[in-house]
Amino acid sequence: MLSECVPSDHYCVTCVRDLSPAEVMARLGVADQDPYPRCTPEEAVERFDLDVPAVRVHHEGDWVFVLEVNSQLGVTFKPQMLARLSEGSEAVSAQQLLDSTAKVAHARQGELLATYIDWHFEPPSGKDPSRLNRALTQVGFFREENEDSDEWEASKMILVAVEREFGLTVSPEVVNGPLPTAVLPYVKAPAPPREPLQRKPSADGSVVPKLQAEQARNDDHEDGR
Repeated sequence: MLSECVPSDHYCVTCVRDLSPAEVMARLGVADQDPYPRCTPEEAVERFDLDVPAVRVHHEGDWVFVLEVNSQLGVTFKPQMLARLSEGSEAVSAQQLLDSTAKVAHARQGELLATYIDWHFEPPSGKDPSRLNRALTQVGFFREENEDSDEWEASKMILVAVEREFGLTVSPEVVNGPLPTAVLPYVKAPAPPREPLQRKPSADGSVVPKLQAEQARNDDHEDGR
């Protein structure tokens, strides 16, 4: 089961159909990192900082499974990434945020079709949510008795839903072992620019900071000079 390939309380896994691992790596923008180091989940956590978007990749059956090392980042869940991965193909992504909600998205032919966020308590929304809606309904979503039950876990059942609907077949033993691992390209938000310190000669020829010069002009204006 797909749920046995990820932690129960947090994950981000994106599955892409009918592409080779090399094609997926190219679309992720990490092809230049080949040959990739092979890491278990534990080794990947130790190797990369929490703010580094690293992924482990596995190919089985018709699907390539992309498992994010830090699920909180959710880079492969983002609409622009799903659109890129699903170009000429299909992609489905599920994310469970730590101490938060579960989400799932479906994309095909470079277009995001549907998204579901469990905390919204509403069916999937998007251009074509029919397939995602069917998948979630069949495993018990949108039933009040399940939503209020402590034994029914939305985070696990989202994985069951996509596994059944999209025919995801994966070996937990293999996925929990060492897999090719790569760092996704990303740009950190730049620090806000600092205005350079501007200086202006004072009346006696010395140089004073810009704010002091501004104050001097104000004082001259008040004195009538």
